[in-house]
Parts: sequence; C-alpha cells; structure tokens
Amino acid sequence: MQVVNAAGGSFTLKIGTETTTPIAWDAATTDVKSAIETFGPVNSVDVALDVRGSIRLYTITFTDPAHTNISSMTATSSLVTSQDHANSPTTLVHTNGTPVNASQRDKVNAGAYAPPAPDWSAIQNGDFQTPGGAGTDYNPGWSDHGGGGSGDITQSGAASFLVLSDGNASRTHNDVYVAPNATQLAFDIQRMSASSDDVLRVMLGTVELGTIALDASDTGWVSKQLAIDPTLRDDVGAISFDIVSTSGTVESVVQVDNVHFASSRNGVGRAGDVITVDRGGDDLTLETKQSESGPEPEPEKVPAETSA
Repeated sequence: MQVVNAAGGSFTLKIGTETTTPIAWDAATTDVKSAIETFGPVNSVDVALDVRGSIRLYTITFTDPAHTNISSMTATSSLVTSQDHANSPTTLVHTNGTPVNASQRDKVNAGAYAPPAPDWSAIQNGDFQTPGGAGTDYNPGWSDHGGGGSGDITQSGAASFLVLSDGNASRTHNDVYVAPNATQLAFDIQRMSASSDDVLRVMLGTVELGTIALDASDTGWVSKQLAIDPTLRDDVGAISFDIVSTSGTVESVVQVDNVHFASSRNGVGRAGDVITVDRGGDDLTLETKQSESGPEPEPEKVPAETSA
C-alpha cells in the first residue's frame, strides 16, 4: 500500500465488510499493525515501511495461520496532498512535505515561499530582451502561468520592448512574487500615437495600480512609477498592461519597457532617486511659530558713529 504526496489527513483499510479506524497519513508501522489487528477478520500481521521521497510504501504480511484465505484489502483516503518536495531545500521543508517551521505550513503547501534571489526588484524578462520565437505569440515571462495577451514584443536594433495598439492592446506577465519592500512598480513608456479617449491601465492581480493618459505623444522614453498597496506585498500576483478606450476603439499606440519593482521610504526617495511630487495644485505656504513666551525681541539698534 502506498501513501503518495501527502501532507496531512488519514486513510482507512477495509477487508470484507470490516473497516479499520482512521490511520494517520504518516503512521508508524506499529500504528498500522494495531489498526488492522483490532478489527474483525485478522488477528496478526507484520508491517514494514519504506519511505522514498514523498512516497510511503507500507508492506502488510498476514501471519495468522487461522486466516490464510483473506479477501482483498482496499484503502479509502481523506489525505491532504501537497506538491512533491523530494528536491525542495531541506531548510524549508522535509521531503515528505512537512514544513520545517510548522507556522509556514500553508505557504509550503501552496508553493509560495519567497524566492531566495537577492535581486527582489527584478521581473523575469521585464526588459523584453528575451523575445519568443519568430511568428509566435509566446514570450518568456509574458506567456503561460497566468501570463499572455496580444501585445507585441518588438525588436528595434539591439532593443526590445512591448508595443500596445488596436487589436494588440494588452499583455500580462506570469505570476510574480512581490517583495515586502516593493513599494512601487516602475517602468518606461513612450506614447507613439495619441488619443484623448485612451488610457494605459496597469494592474497587479485584480487591483488597478493606476492609469496613464494617452492624450499626447512623447519624443522619448519617460519613466513612470505607480504605488503598490501594502496589502499586495509579500504575495504573488500577475502584472498587466492594457489600453482602455472610452470610445470602444483603441486609437493610440504606446511602448513599454524596463518593468521592475522599486522601493521608497514613505514616498520619499533615497539618495540618488528621482521622484515625482504631486502638489495637487495648491500653493505652498510657510508657517512660522512664535515661542510660548511671545515674539522674539528685535535686536538692539546701535546708532552709527559720526565724525565731528
């Protein structure tokens, strides 16, 4: 009998019309032996266990001389299955699927551990420098596993970038891990053809990060950053770019490149960062505060000396 890729739950064994009590998915041989010997048809068995990665192989030998003609034994399971962790880092999870840290069980079962890559800001093929095969719509990082769309990845000399236009107005990246310090999604755009009815919408999962008006053209690439809500960080989601038109017909063309995560501290950049500050159209005013003892005294005026 085999228990494969289990991370919890139990199973029962049935011989004839008799069924054992539930047996834990990771039961020891003595537990399996006891469960079988305490129900009707069988009085004595030997049980051996061989663990092979995520497979637990139980061999049951019936040794009761009075019961040599045993009907077939069947198993019914209510196991909690998990991914195969035979090659997972043992610092995170045991090969049988049990997390090393029990508090991380849900993340292990979902395969959602944070990646060990030191560059948390990188997005696979975010610079579009690894295009797909000629004549295909497949593009690494931007196809399958939650990704896809009709937006074209175009090469111009040594550069490659995403082009969105009528009929090819959207592109979605594969699911990516958003690090806790990824406060912004950064990218470059160049609006090639304008339409006052069109906007570029940027999504992370099902959440809209923001829109950019496509009512003007650009003479070069322009860097943009959109804030990522804290609830979306330390989680997994798909990034998507698409043109949305209020008229129902896309008339603009926009290019997208260098998609990556960025970080700032409470919206204020670190040394060397260039950030945009929205003043909201209000004038800035400077307030001065007097001390509690009243206004500061004016400095004493000293009369100028005069010669006779």
